[in-house]
Amino acid sequence: MTQQPAPVGIDQGLVTAWVRDHVEVYGEVIFERIAGGRSNLTFRVVDERGPQAVLRRPPLGHHPKGAHDVMREARTLRALRGHLAVPSVLATAEPGEYGDSALLLMEFLDGAIVRYPSDLSERFPDETSRARIGPAMAETLASLHSVDPAVLGHESGLSREDHVVRQLRTWHRTWTATQVRESDAIDEGHAWLAAHAPHQRSTAIVHGDFRVDNCLLDRGGEVLGVLDWELSTVGDPMTDVGQMLAYWAQKDDETTILNDPPTVAPGFSSRSQLLDAYVSASGKDADYIRSVLPYYVAFNVWKTACILENVYSRMFRHEMGETDRDPASFGAQAHSVAAYALDLMRVDECRGLRPRLDARR
Repeated sequence: MTQQPAPVGIDQGLVTAWVRDHVEVYGEVIFERIAGGRSNLTFRVVDERGPQAVLRRPPLGHHPKGAHDVMREARTLRALRGHLAVPSVLATAEPGEYGDSALLLMEFLDGAIVRYPSDLSERFPDETSRARIGPAMAETLASLHSVDPAVLGHESGLSREDHVVRQLRTWHRTWTATQVRESDAIDEGHAWLAAHAPHQRSTAIVHGDFRVDNCLLDRGGEVLGVLDWELSTVGDPMTDVGQMLAYWAQKDDETTILNDPPTVAPGFSSRSQLLDAYVSASGKDADYIRSVLPYYVAFNVWKTACILENVYSRMFRHEMGETDRDPASFGAQAHSVAAYALDLMRVDECRGLRPRLDARR
């Protein structure tokens, strides 16, 4: 392989030596940035044979306390092994051991990540090959929600009640702490969501960012591994259901969260089919799920607007290293998604939700 400079955020000498202690690699080791991740920085660890492991570290610069915690992500992955399809953790390093940040080294799984329609051509070239992806994801999510939170040990008691109310406070506080511009739509959305949050009915391990491009797929559309656990916690499983459906675009949608969503391609399941698959696999009350789902979809669209604003802020401050998009595109996307969230809050299904008498902002 031709010698390549280390990407921003990686101390080539220190990290290579650490990798060699935990992975059998041959010859030169390089770190290839995996495009698409907008939070923790993710790299393929590649030797002369190809990819051998995956490395994650927090973004560059300063960020709120508790955010981008790859050590917590590692603990979650270790706890879920044997319960859910996740990559195994090979090693972790505390900040200062092998560079300026914590590091997570994990198993490389040879599967497909579907982020754009162009990602479909190699492994899912026709409608038949895409049909299994949606139901497999929904069944995987139901499996996650059936895992006893006690497997997480000392973290199993986190956010057991009023999870969505806590999430609203956290995301709004995180956005206001990092913002580089104003957003009336985010503020207005936060106020409505806080006033109308449903009371939590059940508790489960929650992924926090469950969507198609955080699932590694085999050629049959089955889920080889669920990725990106940095937002996971114990809380309301409906937040995950709302997230999955909020990101699952259909060809007739006027507005989508993603600029170029893959699920609009022919052959993918509809959102209704995904919901049916989740309800069937989970055995939960279908009437209840359908009655509160519009709120959780709106909440997740609003949360995504906060995340996009945070990405825009980090890119504006040059904390993301090299990326495949410019800050202005994220700024425009964040503005559009925040407006979309407000539109969802104004539909009849949401307007009929009763305000919480104990709402706290």
